[in-house]
Amino acid sequence: MIPISRTVDGALDGIPLDGKATVVFANCRLLVHARRLFVNGKPAELGDRAVELLIALIEARGQTIGKSEILHRVWPYLPMDEANLRVQMHALRRALGDDRHLIKTVQGRGYRFVADVTILPGEADDTPTAQAHPGPPSSVSVADTNLPLPLGPLIGRTAELVTLSDHVCRRRLVTLVGTGGIGKTRLAVELGLQLSKEFPDGVRLVDLASVTDPAKVPGTTAAALNVPLDDALADNALAPTEAIAAAIGPRRMLLILDNCEHLIEAASTLAATLLGRSPGLSILATSQESLRIPGEQIYRLAPLGLPAADADAREIIGNGMAFGAIELFVERARETDARFVLDSRNAASVVEICRQLDGIPLALEMAAARLPLLGIDGLRAGLGDRLEMLRRNPRAGEARHMTLGAMIEWSHGLLDAAERRVFRRLAIFVDSFSLDAAVAVAGDGASRWEIIEILERLVGKSLLSIEDGAPPRYRLLETLRIYGMARLEESDEREATIARHARHFADLFDQAHEQWETVADAQWVEIYRRELGNVRAALDWATADPAHARLAATIAGPFAIVWYNLGLIAEGRRYAERILATLGRDASPAAARFLRFSNYLWDSSDRRRSLGLLEQSAGLYRQLNDQTDLAPVLATISRLYLRMGRGAEAEAALGEAEALLLATDRGADTRKKSLLGVVTTRSTLAYHRRDFAENARHLARALELAEALGDSVRIANILANMAENEFLGGAVDRAISRGREALALMRSTNRSTHREWALANLAAYLVARGDLGEARTLAEEALGEAQKSGGLIVRLCLQHWALIGAREGRYEAAARLLGFVDHGYREAGERREPTEELIHDALQRALAAAVPPTRLDAWAAEGAQWSEPQAVAFARNRLVQTGRA
Repeated sequence: MIPISRTVDGALDGIPLDGKATVVFANCRLLVHARRLFVNGKPAELGDRAVELLIALIEARGQTIGKSEILHRVWPYLPMDEANLRVQMHALRRALGDDRHLIKTVQGRGYRFVADVTILPGEADDTPTAQAHPGPPSSVSVADTNLPLPLGPLIGRTAELVTLSDHVCRRRLVTLVGTGGIGKTRLAVELGLQLSKEFPDGVRLVDLASVTDPAKVPGTTAAALNVPLDDALADNALAPTEAIAAAIGPRRMLLILDNCEHLIEAASTLAATLLGRSPGLSILATSQESLRIPGEQIYRLAPLGLPAADADAREIIGNGMAFGAIELFVERARETDARFVLDSRNAASVVEICRQLDGIPLALEMAAARLPLLGIDGLRAGLGDRLEMLRRNPRAGEARHMTLGAMIEWSHGLLDAAERRVFRRLAIFVDSFSLDAAVAVAGDGASRWEIIEILERLVGKSLLSIEDGAPPRYRLLETLRIYGMARLEESDEREATIARHARHFADLFDQAHEQWETVADAQWVEIYRRELGNVRAALDWATADPAHARLAATIAGPFAIVWYNLGLIAEGRRYAERILATLGRDASPAAARFLRFSNYLWDSSDRRRSLGLLEQSAGLYRQLNDQTDLAPVLATISRLYLRMGRGAEAEAALGEAEALLLATDRGADTRKKSLLGVVTTRSTLAYHRRDFAENARHLARALELAEALGDSVRIANILANMAENEFLGGAVDRAISRGREALALMRSTNRSTHREWALANLAAYLVARGDLGEARTLAEEALGEAQKSGGLIVRLCLQHWALIGAREGRYEAAARLLGFVDHGYREAGERREPTEELIHDALQRALAAAVPPTRLDAWAAEGAQWSEPQAVAFARNRLVQTGRA
C-alpha cells in the first residue's frame, strides 16, 4: 500500500492515478482500469461519466476543481452544461451514500473530494469478490489471460456489466444471447478483464467464429487453453473434451466460448462435459441462441439505449450521452472527424440514424465510418439502402462482420427452410405484431402450433424480439426486416403474403368496430394505435388497386378514430380520399361504416363535407336495413344539422335515432356509446335553444354514462360542454373552473381529441373576465393545435385573436381577421354556436366604437381575400408575436 499524506493546506501529496491502481476510501473501493466502484463490497450501479467524474475529483488531490474543468475532462469535445454535471454528481453522491459529505460543494467555484485515500498498486489489488479456490499445480498454462486488450472504453453497457458480473459470480454457466453485431463479444471480453481477480487461474477466450467443423471445437478449445491435446490423448487414452477437463482439474478459471450459434450442439456438449468434470470452472458463452443446458443462466442483450421518440433537440443535446447508441455514434464519429460535435443542427439526424440502425453497435460503427464521405444528412438519407451503404467496417476483423449484409446473412444461414420461410413473411410487418397476426400472415397452411414453435426458435436465435406487455407482441429489428423483405421480394410469395397481411387487418378492424361500442375511447385507441405502421402498409397496398377498395374501407373506417385521436388528421384524409375515389357504388356494410367514421376526419374543419359522408352512410344503412348502426349516424347528423341552422331536421333525425336505438335487440345495453351520442345531442339541442337547465340535466346524464364506461376522453369533453353551459348562463368564474378541469383531464389522457376547442373556449372565458395574459397563452396553444385540422376550428381561434387584438387596441389587425372569419363562415354555410356568437358580438361592438364604418369595411374586405395560411401568418406576426414581446 502507498498511503497518501496530507499537506498543511489540505492538498493530497502523491502520485497521479495510474491505470492499474485501486483507490480505497471510506467503505469504497475504485478499480481505475475497470472504471468500477464497489461500495460495501458490492458493485455500484454507476454510469461511465459518473465514474470519470469521481476519478477527476480524486486526481485533483484534495483541491477544488472548477466546474468548467470537470466538464472539459469528463465530457471532452461534447457541448455539455452544468445541468449534466449536476445530474452525474447527484448519481455519484447517491451511490457513495454520501451522508459523510465525501464530496464538498464549494459555492460558486466547484467541488472538492475530501476523503482520506489509500492507493493500492495494480499488483496488490484485492477486489472484494468471492474467495478463490486454489488448486494443485498443473501443466495447463492458464494463469495469464489471452483476452485481447480493448482499444477504447466500452460504451453504453455499464448496467449490463454489473448484472452479468453478478450472474457469472453466482452461476457456473451464463450464455450471453443477442442478434449479430449487438456487441456480445466486446461485452464478454470486457467482463472477463474485469473479473480476472475472481478467477486466479485464468480467463481464457475460445473464438469459434472461424470454426466450421463441429469436430474441431475441442481442438480449438485446447489450443486456447494451451493444453497439449495430442500428448494427453496418447498418455491417458481420454476423449479430447475429457482430456481438457482433466488438464483444467480443480482450478478456478473462466472460459469464454465466443460465437457458438453455428456450432450449437458441439458447443453445448463441450460445455456440459467440462462443467461436469471441472468443479472450479465457470463458462460464459456468447451466441445468437442458448446452449439449452440444465442450470444455464441466459442473459439476452438488448440494443444500446435510445432517447424517447418525442425527445426534442435540447433534450438530446443535454442528455444524449446517457443513451448508449448516441454516445457510441458520437464517439466513433469523432474518431473519423475530430470536429464533429452533437449540436442543435445535427441532433435530430443523429437520433434518427441511431434509431433506424436499431441501436446495434456494429451498424453504428459502420455508419460513423461513412460520416466524412457522406456528411450527417447524406448518411441519414442513405439509410433506406443501408445494406449497401454500410458495406465495410474498418474495425471488423471477422469476414462475417465486414458488411452489415454479411452479418445478417450469417445469421440467416443458420435457419432451416421452415424458419427462413416464416422469417421472410414476417418482414411484411413494419411495426410490432401479435401472435394472431403472425399465424395469419406467416401460416398459409401451417398449423397455429407449428408457427408458434417456429416463432419460439426465431426468438431463441435472436432474429425476432418480444416486446414487453400483455399480451406479448413481436418485432423484427428494422435492419433485419429490410433484409427479410429483400428475401421476400426474391421469392414467389410476395403478393400472397401482402394480401394475407391486409386481410388479417380487415378482419381485425371488423372486430374492433364491434368492440368500439363498449370500450372506453382511450383504451380502444391504445389497443389499436400499435397497428399504425401495419395499417399504413396494408392501405398502401389496398388503395393501389381499385379491386381492393372494399378491403381498404374495412380497415380505414374504424381506424379513422385512431388517426383522429392521435392528431394525424391529414394522414387519415389522404387515405380516405383514395378510398372514396375507388369505392364507387359499393353498398356493403364496410362501405357504410367507412363513410360513418370518416366524418371524424372533417368534423372540426368542414362540417359540410362531414355531413355529406354521414348522409351517404345513413343511406347505405337504410338499404342494408341495419337499424342498429343507423341510429348513431342519425344522432351525429342531428348535431350537424343544428350547427348549420337546420333545427327542424335536427329534431327529426334525433327522434328517429332514439326510436331505432331503443327498438333494436342490441339497444342501449350493448350500444353504450350510441346511447351516449343521443344524450349529448339532446344536450346540444338545449344548448342552442339556450335552455340552460335542460342542457345541464342532459349533460349530467351524459356524464353518468361516460363514467360508467370509464371513458376519460368523453368525460373531459362533457366537462368542457358543462363549462360552455355555465358561460352562456353568465357564470363566468364557474365556466373557467370547469374549463380548467376539462383541459387538465385532456392533458392527463395525452389525447388531442377536442383539446383545441377546450383551449379556445377557456381562452374566451378568460378574455371575458379580462385575464388577457393567461388568455393569450391558451389561445396561442389552441391555434397551434387547430392548424392540424384547419377550417372551422382555425376560424374560431382567429376570432378569439381578433377580440384579444381589439381589447389591446390593435383595431386594424382585429378588423382584417374578422373579415377573414366572417367570409369563412359564409362560404362554409355554417352558423356560429352560442359562445361564438357572444365573442363575435363583443368584437363587433369593440370595433364599431373605435373605427369609422368605412375604414372598418375596407379592412374587413381585405381580410376576406386571404387564404387560411395567410390569415394564420398575419395573426401570428401582428398579434401573437407582438403581444409576447
